Amino acid sequence: ETGNNCAVTNKNARTLSAEMKTKEFSFKTMSAKLDCEAHLDSSDQKFDVNLRIQRDSIIWLNITDPLMGIRVARAIITVDSVKFVNFLGSPNKCFQGDFAYISKMLNTDLDYEIIQAILVGNSVSFYEEDEKLHASVDQAKCNYILSTVRKRRMRKTMEGQRTPSDPLQNITIDPTSMKILEVLFKDFENNRNFKAVYSDFEPVDSVAFPHKAGFTIADAQKKAAIDVKYGKVS
Repeated sequence: ETGNNCAVTNKNARTLSAEMKTKEFSFKTMSAKLDCEAHLDSSDQKFDVNLRIQRDSIIWLNITDPLMGIRVARAIITVDSVKFVNFLGSPNKCFQGDFAYISKMLNTDLDYEIIQAILVGNSVSFYEEDEKLHASVDQAKCNYILSTVRKRRMRKTMEGQRTPSDPLQNITIDPTSMKILEVLFKDFENNRNFKAVYSDFEPVDSVAFPHKAGFTIADAQKKAAIDVKYGKVS
């Protein structure tokens, strides 16, 4: 049902948060094959990714060209570091550093927790205080909206010692399955948004998992997007 006929029952923020968390994708290790298409300015690029995750520890990504069948790059992401090898060209180009460089390159504020969460369709940690939680119903689409303030690890920013303000996290939740349909991070301080949209939910080990996802990073000047199809999820 849509519009004024929406029959979704209102829930308080704590109840909605608790029910959402019981339906999130829980795992110790995960692997998947990803078919990706990236859109940046006027260019499109397709690539395949073999993904492995050891929860809260390490993410491996092996990237290949689907047309040529050759290995393009490899990335290893841990809580504190990012390692990347580009196999195209000679010699191979390597990078080892932290999230400050990646955040600057992508023009958004990323860390391990947010990358792991968006890859599996979960939320990132947020403050549970009543004044920082707000629940509502999207009457047009008949979904729940949970607005939160995201927690993040205290760390130095690229600009110096200043601790960045925590971004707002808007989570759209399906009222029947209680699965996350969309996560939007609003970074008011830097006028940037990061959005993840999930669809095509199918069971993986008896838990619903989104087999399609779209990720968008945007600010006042630029917009970049990646569309992902998941296969062989285990």
